[in-house]
Amino acid sequence: MKEVRKKSADPAVNQLLVKAFRQGAALAWDRAEAMQPQCGFSRLSLCCSDCHEGPCRINPFGADDQRTICGRDRFELVAGAFLRQVADGAGALARLGERFGASAGYAGPEPMDAMLVPEDFAAAVAAAGTAAGTALAAIAAARDAAYGTAAPDVTAVNLGVLKADAVNVVLHGHVPPAAVKLLAAAAAAAEAPVNIAVMCGSETTGDIALPVLTNYDSQEAVLFTGAVDLLVRGSQCVMPAMVKMAAAAGVPVVSACAVADAASAAAAISQGVAAFRQRAGRTAPIPDVSEPLYTGYTAANAKEALDALRAAWAAGRAAGLAYVGGCGNLGFTQDAAAVKTALSLIKRGYLVVTAGCAGAALAKAGLCQPDAAGANAALKAALPDNLPPVLHLGACTDAGRFLAMAEMVRAAGVPVLAAFPEFAHNKTLATAAAFAAAGVSVFAGLEAVFADAKAASALAGGIPAGKGAPFLPMAALAEAVQPPAEAAKAR
Repeated sequence: MKEVRKKSADPAVNQLLVKAFRQGAALAWDRAEAMQPQCGFSRLSLCCSDCHEGPCRINPFGADDQRTICGRDRFELVAGAFLRQVADGAGALARLGERFGASAGYAGPEPMDAMLVPEDFAAAVAAAGTAAGTALAAIAAARDAAYGTAAPDVTAVNLGVLKADAVNVVLHGHVPPAAVKLLAAAAAAAEAPVNIAVMCGSETTGDIALPVLTNYDSQEAVLFTGAVDLLVRGSQCVMPAMVKMAAAAGVPVVSACAVADAASAAAAISQGVAAFRQRAGRTAPIPDVSEPLYTGYTAANAKEALDALRAAWAAGRAAGLAYVGGCGNLGFTQDAAAVKTALSLIKRGYLVVTAGCAGAALAKAGLCQPDAAGANAALKAALPDNLPPVLHLGACTDAGRFLAMAEMVRAAGVPVLAAFPEFAHNKTLATAAAFAAAGVSVFAGLEAVFADAKAASALAGGIPAGKGAPFLPMAALAEAVQPPAEAAKAR
């Protein structure tokens, strides 16, 4: 096992990683280490199993013009993989929209068509990104319809939100709003106090603000608190190992799809109550670590702040508006890249917006509360009182709300950008493509998708004017963003 500090920047997670190691339990980090060395051809997207003639692979160091059996060259393999991943992510968002009761259909390219790189590759990426943006808008509308119009609220984040003396129900993955409301109502009527916490997709806005446990990479660590009494499994972002580990630990697991009415919700909560009574008297080593989380911001309820940002930018006291997103990636220290990126942007005078697992990382670092350490004093003075330096939208599927914010300030010339330091899932890549298709310059850690970041950024960076903004490698972010004084001079 690597040194714990290299695995996560979160002290609460580190506590439980040590416990898991002492118990001989293998978590995602251990499985990643056991998988080394991973296939270099796959990491470079230079292998293919699209048909049964293969698998084929191309030597990245070969001087000759090597091709697959069907005749694809190096560029076509990487471009095809990139397009399929963006399309797959857009499809995943569309399917979530349908589960949430919204129509957001997207079929994506036909499998055989994807073997041929479109002549206008950038336009195809932009089309998939536009579809992802449509799905995000549909999901936001469905969530607002279920929970009520989003309004800023205060909850908490990190493993300390679990309670030793209550039934801890964990909503994991993307749980439909209807199921969340049914479970909340059943919890209120339960025989014992019930504490509902969420992670990896069920962060809520509107009339229910639930505490957030952790983010994707550390989901298994939650079980080592010994305090989880019921796991409600939603769609996507749930590791198979998490479900197996919960079952092995005797934690009841209920599919969110099975929560269809008041009776099924009550039955699920009853399982949690029974598990809670079984652990009565046992010590639950819950890390005493949590931070306040101000969440639920939208373009509508943050209009005063966005208006103030425009005025501050015009006066040379702000640099712009920036989104920080992503899932995390086991190849890097958990949370470190997202936090470092956000702090850099804050220091340079950007108002930062976030959501999802990157949002959990920033919230755990204390950046989603008004008195956050490291806030830019000049920008803070220009914005409304009690506003955090990072505006937390909610779940990763709330990311589309950033585009409405961007539109409000971009009309006044305020610079807008988005940074995705790390990827784990295709729907995050599709969200980045949605932002690019909407004209937001996207800085992406494409090396987490393709090891050859130079080739990947060259593929994605060619979206022509009128069809969106480019993807750019994260390495370019430091040179691209300017603090207010320099930006004012440039104007």
